[in-house]
Amino acid sequence: MRIADIKKQNIELKKQNAELKKELDMAEGQLKAFESLIAQKDARINELTKTQAELSAIVLRQSEELKATNKKLEKRAGFFSRLW
Repeated sequence: MRIADIKKQNIELKKQNAELKKELDMAEGQLKAFESLIAQKDARINELTKTQAELSAIVLRQSEELKATNKKLEKRAGFFSRLW
C-alpha cells in the first residue's frame, strides 16, 4: 500500500471514529435519561407501596372496630329483645 493510500484511509477512519463517538455520546445521554426515569418510577413505586401498606393498616383497624361495634350492637339487640 502506498503512503498516500494509508493517509487517506487514516483520514477516513478518523471520520468514522468521530461519527461513532457522536453516536456513543448520544447513546450515553439516552441511557442517563432512561436511568433517571427508572429512578423516578422506582421512587413512585416505593411511595405507592408505602401508601398501600398504610391504607391496608387503616382498613384492617377499621374492620376490627366495625366487628367490635357489631358485637356490641348484637348484645344490645339481644338485651332489648328480651325486654319485649
